[in-house]
Amino acid sequence: MPVLHIERPRLRREMRDALKRHILRERQRKKEEADANEADKQRRRAEKVFQEFYSLIKCYGEGIRIVLGFH
Repeated sequence: MPVLHIERPRLRREMRDALKRHILRERQRKKEEADANEADKQRRRAEKVFQEFYSLIKCYGEGIRIVLGFH
């Protein structure tokens, strides 16, 4: 059985450049989203640590002041 080889048509230069710009923009957008998500995760982690620290101070604050000598 003969092999049928069909070449895909070549893109015009303008179309190729537009496609390249689109791909690069999408990559940049995804990178910025990932960076924003990472910054958001770090912020949430810091808030959680602060809340835990605040709750400990709230519970044991008087004892900590006595141990540290802040009467």
